[in-house]
Parts: sequence; structure tokens; C-alpha cells
Amino acid sequence: MAMTVRSLFRRALVRGRRRRGGDAPLVILMYHSVVRRALEVEDFCFIRQEEFLAQLDVLRQRFRIVHLEEGVRLLERGGATEPTVVLTFDDGFQDNFDVVFPVLRAAGVPATIFICTDFVDTDRVLWYCRLHDALTRTRQRQLSWNGRRFDLDGVPARTHTVHALKRMLKRLPHPSLESAVDEISKALEPDAESGAPTDRRFRMLTSEAIREMAASGLVEFGAHTGSHAILGKLSRREQRDEIERSISAVADLTGKECRLFAYPNG
Repeated sequence: MAMTVRSLFRRALVRGRRRRGGDAPLVILMYHSVVRRALEVEDFCFIRQEEFLAQLDVLRQRFRIVHLEEGVRLLERGGATEPTVVLTFDDGFQDNFDVVFPVLRAAGVPATIFICTDFVDTDRVLWYCRLHDALTRTRQRQLSWNGRRFDLDGVPARTHTVHALKRMLKRLPHPSLESAVDEISKALEPDAESGAPTDRRFRMLTSEAIREMAASGLVEFGAHTGSHAILGKLSRREQRDEIERSISAVADLTGKECRLFAYPNG
């Protein structure tokens, strides 16, 4: 992993301070999942609740926190007049409701969540979570895939392997990527004694949770494709379908026009 969550957060704070007298003192932070219990194999998309709370405390002291739509309006008017930050969460994990939302509500802090709409109200999880889960639960000490051998002997080795595999998989068209994850997961033979359901920390949002957060006024929602496909690997027709499908689903889920979109891995 090139940068830790802490180093990314520090960089954002430095950018905010440097721009106080600049052209657009607006910082957009991208989170994914906030978990009560850390993953056994580290992944920067999953930070502990304690770390998020500490970061939010710093942000509230130094920045004005706004929705992304408000941030866009500020930029259109020529920039903010004070250090301003936007909290965004990609993908739409259930912990955005279970862990993050109570904190936002207690503090009166707004946030923006981009959801992969095909996963709402299902037991399905994102491909990189399936990969991570299999690499965590396997008892094997090495993996042979695509002509390469990967070390799985210990947590540091597995952390290195999961990031290496992600980089390789992201180069594939989405159907091939999904098939490759299935192939890797089968080869790893995840520990059957663990009960085999995918880690509950990878669960995605329910429609009920989305409606409650949208009704609060604190959380606004944007689309993040339907399937979390990397759009650059799709045809124009497939790109349009992914985008339009997710935008329409967000509007249906929230009862509000969806005016925000974020594409995965960009």
C-alpha cells in the first residue's frame, strides 16, 4: 500500500491549510468503510471507528463541513471563504449506517455516500471484498494464479498479495475480473470451519437504511455504477447502462433527484 489512511488524512489537512488564502480552499475526503473491528489483513478502504472519530474531531475544529452539492456551489461562486471539507463514502457499505450515521447525527455533520446500487438489499459483496475474504480465511501458504506464485505465509505477506492481485485484476474487463475472483477464491479453498458466509463487515446498505439517512437531511446520495465495474474497461453501451441504472436506482431509493455520480477507481 503506497500510502496509509493517516498519511492521506495529513496530506488533506495540509492542503486545506495551504489554501486558506488561495483560489479554492475546498478539500474532498474519500472514505469507504468504517468498522468496529479491524480487518485481519489490512485494507485502506476499511478504517477503525476510533480512527474515524479522531479524524472527524480534527476536521470539526479546523474546517466547515458541507455536503458535496454545497461544495460544488461554493466552487461555482468562486470558492469558499473559509477552510471547507466534504466527507464522501464510496460503495455503500452497511457500516455507513450502523457506525458512521449515528456519529454524524450526534455531531450534526453532513456527508455524501455514493452507492453501487446492484448490491442494495442483497447478500452480495463487492469483488475486492470477496477476494479479501478468501485470502483472509484460506489455510494455504501460497497461491498460484495467472502464471505467478503469491506468498500467503503470514499477515504481511497476505496484505502484499491482496494489493498485488487487485492491481492485476483491475486491468481486466469486468466479466473477466469477476470470473478471475471466483477462480482465485476456489483455488484458495477458504476455511470451511469459519462458517463460510462472507465477513459481515463487507455487507452493503439496505434500502431501509438509505431511506432513513436520506430523510435526515444530513446524508445526500450519489450513484457509483450498478456493479462497481471499472468504466474504462466497458463499451460505451455498457458504460451508459451502468451509469443510468445506478442514477435511476438512487432516485428511486431516496425519493430525490440524483445529481451526483462518482465512477469507481478514478
